[in-house]
Amino acid sequence: KFILLLACTFTLSSLHPQSAIDSLFVSLKGNLLPSEKLTFLYNYCEQNVEKDPAAIFQILKESNVFMNNNNLSHRQGEYLFQLANYYSTIHNFDSARTIFYQTLKFVPENNTDLASIIHTKLASIEREQGLLQQALETVIKATDYSKTSGNPSVIANPLVESGNIQCQLGLYNQALSAYQEAITIYKTQKDTLKAISVYLNMGKLFIAQENYPMAIDYYEKALSILKKIKSDAGLALTHLLLSQAYEKTGDLQQALNNCNLAYKEYLLLNYNYQAAYALNQLGLIQIKLKNFESSKIILETAYNTMRENSDELGSSESLLFLGDLYFAMENYNESLKKYTNALTIAEHISSHTLRLQLYEKIANCYYGMGNYKMAMNYQTQYFVINRQFISNEFQLKVSALEVELFQQQADFIAKQQELINGLKTERNLKKKWIVSLFIALLLSSGSFGIILFRLKKKMSQKDKKLSQKLHRINRQQVYLQNLKNQLDEMQKTISRY
Repeated sequence: KFILLLACTFTLSSLHPQSAIDSLFVSLKGNLLPSEKLTFLYNYCEQNVEKDPAAIFQILKESNVFMNNNNLSHRQGEYLFQLANYYSTIHNFDSARTIFYQTLKFVPENNTDLASIIHTKLASIEREQGLLQQALETVIKATDYSKTSGNPSVIANPLVESGNIQCQLGLYNQALSAYQEAITIYKTQKDTLKAISVYLNMGKLFIAQENYPMAIDYYEKALSILKKIKSDAGLALTHLLLSQAYEKTGDLQQALNNCNLAYKEYLLLNYNYQAAYALNQLGLIQIKLKNFESSKIILETAYNTMRENSDELGSSESLLFLGDLYFAMENYNESLKKYTNALTIAEHISSHTLRLQLYEKIANCYYGMGNYKMAMNYQTQYFVINRQFISNEFQLKVSALEVELFQQQADFIAKQQELINGLKTERNLKKKWIVSLFIALLLSSGSFGIILFRLKKKMSQKDKKLSQKLHRINRQQVYLQNLKNQLDEMQKTISRY
């Protein structure tokens, strides 16, 4: 019924764009108030934005008119939230980020859950853009807001995004710890789909570490659970991730099989937009298999679908792979055109990570053409940006380690205070025991001596453990100071360069 309704909606909207929401209202039973209809529209948009972004954008435009015509302007914040969600889905990061910040103005002070959700989404966008410092600051705000929440999912979501950011910084142990904490919360709530999504993120973490067998294990575990709960969309995504993992191991046949499965599953769900990402992966595999003509057709189809849905990041990825195709064919002029077009899009959407990748590819292209001056020019730009990235990431790592050390110190001080309080209590008790023992000494001086010796020994052992813990803290402080000294040396080297 859901697929039929969606197909009906898109058919009508393509014939009469102005009546997209009317065709949705037909499916509603009973006489609903305008406010209830608007709630239905926003829920529909949130559930289907990844399926057909272009249709959802049309519905959002019409719902905004519907909202104003029915004097529902007090729900402007909900409209902006859905609009930002749409731009985030099609990877228009600047628009999504701007609108999410506008949405925050409409969030009531006591609605910390929504504030946490929005800040988590903002952190995700900033991470995608390569703005890791801003992402880290934003996810900390999301975490702070979530502390007052009674909703476990609101608490877990910033943990997942924090893990994603730490993974990109190369802080894999911290990322894994955040993921595991989030999974525990989701499992407690029996939210299987969200728990599986974290398993997939853990797979990506192992991909980043180039531990492909471990990543494949996590994807396979997710796949078996998704089959049991019959989540078709989850199966399609997991098959796509498995394809990417196998492609990196060099097992192109397994990569091809999983990619074909992902593509077919997306088509069966009518997820044509998501299927375009499977086509990008399929095109890349065909390049490596040297099936150049097939790859060209596949990647051009993917590019057209991305353009139809205004997904500039997806479009630039298709262009990048087309550039790789022509580079493999040694058609450097055509390869350069594709890379340059992809770079224009990457700069437009402020994707610093993609821009860095394309500078290196353009340099290689000019080198292949024999234009060594231009090759050196782009290679230099790649080096400068990459050096800045490395420097920024190093600073962030030091900051993250500093925060972790501060937390460890705070925990240690709390435990130390607890230990001291315990010792004070124990000493007070001992004073009472000593008085009793002194009386007992009259009866047995030998027994008193043995007991007193044991008490002194226990106190000595506890003091020794306390001294060892203080020594470890001092060692960590020396380690942090060494990291800071390394950063100073790196910055001096960069300045000299």
